[in-house]
Amino acid sequence: MEWLGNGASLCPDEESNTDASSAARGFTPMYPHQQSPSSPSCDCAMESLCQSQQRCVKASIVSSWRLAEAQDQLCSLGVHSSESLEQERARTRACPTELSHTEEEWRRKESMLGGQEPSRSPVLGAVGSWDAFDKSIINVQNKQAEMDQDKCKTFLQKYEQELRHFGMLHRWDDSQRFLADMPQLICEETANYLILWCMRLQQEGKEALMEQVAHQAVVMQFILEMASNSQQDPRGCFRQFFHKAKDGQDVYLEVFQTELEAFKHRVKDYAVKCRGDTVNEIEQRNTGTNRRLDPKEAEKIKANCEQQLTLKRRQLSAQILYQSYLETRERKRQERMGKTDFEASFIRLLDKVTNGSRIEINQTGTVLFYQPGLLSGGPIEHDCNTQRSIGYYLEALLMLAPFMKTPLKATLKGVTNDPHDPTVDLLKSTALPLMKNFGIDGEGFDLKVVKRGMAPGGGGEVLFTCPVRRTIRPVQLTDPGKIKRIRGVAYSVRVSPQMANRLVESTRSILNKFIPDIYIYTDHMKGANSGKSPGFGLTLVAETLNGTFLSAEMSSTPQGQGDPILPEDLGRNCAKLLLEEVHRGGCVDSSNQSLALLLMTLGQQDVSKVLLGPLSPYTIEFLRHIKDFFQIMFKIEVQKPSEDEQKGGDKVLMTCVGVGYSNINKTIK
Repeated sequence: MEWLGNGASLCPDEESNTDASSAARGFTPMYPHQQSPSSPSCDCAMESLCQSQQRCVKASIVSSWRLAEAQDQLCSLGVHSSESLEQERARTRACPTELSHTEEEWRRKESMLGGQEPSRSPVLGAVGSWDAFDKSIINVQNKQAEMDQDKCKTFLQKYEQELRHFGMLHRWDDSQRFLADMPQLICEETANYLILWCMRLQQEGKEALMEQVAHQAVVMQFILEMASNSQQDPRGCFRQFFHKAKDGQDVYLEVFQTELEAFKHRVKDYAVKCRGDTVNEIEQRNTGTNRRLDPKEAEKIKANCEQQLTLKRRQLSAQILYQSYLETRERKRQERMGKTDFEASFIRLLDKVTNGSRIEINQTGTVLFYQPGLLSGGPIEHDCNTQRSIGYYLEALLMLAPFMKTPLKATLKGVTNDPHDPTVDLLKSTALPLMKNFGIDGEGFDLKVVKRGMAPGGGGEVLFTCPVRRTIRPVQLTDPGKIKRIRGVAYSVRVSPQMANRLVESTRSILNKFIPDIYIYTDHMKGANSGKSPGFGLTLVAETLNGTFLSAEMSSTPQGQGDPILPEDLGRNCAKLLLEEVHRGGCVDSSNQSLALLLMTLGQQDVSKVLLGPLSPYTIEFLRHIKDFFQIMFKIEVQKPSEDEQKGGDKVLMTCVGVGYSNINKTIK
């Protein structure tokens, strides 16, 4: 075989043709650079040789490229360890298995579609029916889907309260601690529940609450996605997520915030789309994420919103004591935006008891700027909004009254008793004795019900007087003692006086089994002192040997709001609530935990200890406010009763060192 000057070989066919023609003519073959220009076959030969040369050059380039690739692959194979080869071999063996599983899945789906098509007659088509009416669809029962649905429903029924508690958390530490205590909640069902909850809240116009739950929903989604990517159990890798979040990695937090904002945007778009539907269309959608809320679910969500509003009230109270600025952004509602009437009334009350406060609210009422002034005290009179009872306003005054410039004498008018807020009778029986333990006492320390007014009309009047104190003394309340007696007040207005007697009889039928020293007063007001709405209720207080007061209360359903309740049922239910409060135990009852913690914080620079029952979510949030305003953190010790002792449930010992707060408003005499 001959070779050209550049190393490319001639084609075999051309070689054989050239040799044969040269032998026949008696001379050796002539190459392109040796041919004479005058030869008649010169042009054809040159053209064919050029084409063959181009093909050979292309083939040479391709072969060289393939040779280089082969050498690279050989080098990479040489570098790879035996472990990588084993992985490649395992992956290769796994491919047929995956294909077989896929084939089985498709076979199963094919079998679900039924058998062969029905035999057709040459004349009539399908036997027994015409094509025009052959529209039947056979629903195949999906047992796996039903099992998953039942499992999800059981999970939600079992952990609904825990899921709602997790949805209200915001700090990384609290979420991590909660999931560490309940790792069974780290699953797809929790994420789906939080997502559906966000949609319902947005449809109700509770945007601020929706954003809080959306944060937790995205947290759960991130944990599940991290577990899926690392092929681990989600319960074993959630700490890794919180570790990255708390370290403040910019890229990680930026991705989280981006996903959170995108999720909020999707929820809002969904709510806008649903609002565009007609009322009839919404009523017809009773399944999935578009269903209407059950009345019980609506009441639970309403209770959560009221809890957030109450915490905002406590935040303003601590704000006044700390003398710092506060700017908040309030939620937007479907009916109206911004602050409600009772919140505006509460802000006006703060303005009356202070001097030099600065309050700014934007036009929509969604932004509040509050700069507190000095607590002046003195005689004030305030008409409380009837949407909330006087106890809603009185709780804040109990925190602020000891630190006024002059003794406070407040006359509050409105609703004295309702089912939502602490009643005046309960605060008089429990909050005032608690404050006396901290050194707040005297002849002028009293709470008196002048007129009793039930919801929704109100018409009640309360007189609250409190002396001023320069300092708060530390306390050591660690032993509640045993119950020695039970006292109570059964009140009724604009109904038969027998209502109060029926309350007493039904209550004693349960409490007489535990202790004989029971006395329940009856308070029936008439005429102008009975308010504007009918109703009745009961307040019970259990006193211990060491001076601890544990309370429970219930009020009748407001007129025109829900189903009425019988006095016998109300009395028995209230007695059971008192027994439950006794089981929770502690030196302070559940309704006054936050008041005790605030007074401990404001005490002298000494150690204060108070034994409480299980902390409520309301108290936990108030502890965060104390940390934000006073930089005080409590030492929390859980005390579990021994098997021999019958002292109720677990207790929590709260310990702190006071900030040494001094009343600078008090006049010097």
